[in-house]
Amino acid sequence: MAMLMIRSLDDEIDTKLKTMASEAERSKEAEARLALRHWVEGRSMSKWQQEITGRIRHALDLAASPKRVQLGTDYSISPARLAQGIGEAYIGPVQGWIEGTHEPSISQIQAVARWCGVDEGWLVSGDGAPYHVEYERIPENPGEGAMALLAGQGGDITTLKALRFFRREGQRGDLMFLRHYRDGTAKVFTTPYVVPGDLAAETGGGGRSSLKSLLLTWEMLYAIYTESHSVPNLTITSHVISEDLDRQLRQGNDNPLALIERLRSLPWWEDIWDSEQISRANYWPGWRETCAELQVDLERDRWAASVRDQIKSLADDPRAFGQWLAGKDHNLQPETVS
Repeated sequence: MAMLMIRSLDDEIDTKLKTMASEAERSKEAEARLALRHWVEGRSMSKWQQEITGRIRHALDLAASPKRVQLGTDYSISPARLAQGIGEAYIGPVQGWIEGTHEPSISQIQAVARWCGVDEGWLVSGDGAPYHVEYERIPENPGEGAMALLAGQGGDITTLKALRFFRREGQRGDLMFLRHYRDGTAKVFTTPYVVPGDLAAETGGGGRSSLKSLLLTWEMLYAIYTESHSVPNLTITSHVISEDLDRQLRQGNDNPLALIERLRSLPWWEDIWDSEQISRANYWPGWRETCAELQVDLERDRWAASVRDQIKSLADDPRAFGQWLAGKDHNLQPETVS
């Protein structure tokens, strides 16, 4: 076996080498051999392997970012924790993926993506952004709309941990929402809806009608949230966000849970449909005027008034509510709700 002697090694490098060796319970010489091997093999890595190593490191950094914000200190995910999380029997190869000395299979890369909560296509190929932002149109029937908002992974509402609504600050008030799942991952959804400060200026006839349906959907969602036990320990919040945060959430380059970790909640989603709560706050310029106009529209709409009666009837009857939630048809028509 060849031998190599290194003279005049910098004191700082020598100290770091000793520390690394101690942490790994190896001799300094063994640590030096390993470091040299990683450096030499790293130089000869394929371009793809270099890129995938970089993306895996970035995915782990993104997955750790919410906790870093929460703790206000450095936090990283160890190879051991990743190996355990994705069901790998050995830590060494997983550490090699991170260090660039081992090449993961496509299925292993996909497992890392799922565990880290990043987009599989991005981690495999680098295409797109780490977080895939989806466009979703909420069904206009209030029953179907509420259940669609609660849809968790695979349509299972019990996988949902939190639902967050975001209104962008300003007159127009574009609406987004985020589903936070119990496995720690999250997904951002853009919508075609606006919750404006000036109804006449920002919505036409169709937009106004959709907004009325959205208010009834929120009213139904509130009844499910407060009067049923279909989604235990669920949290639903609403927020007014800056244009900068809106842009960051839409771009998908940052972990959305890290972006909103310290975001202040404002319960406008609970108040916007409730005539008794409209005046208790002024969440954005034009709030009270917009809410008052929409309440008048809803009161004049016989179908909307009937749906509101049915929502109240379900909320007052836990047994009937439970049967409705357990059923497959959530089209909330007055004549179809028993």
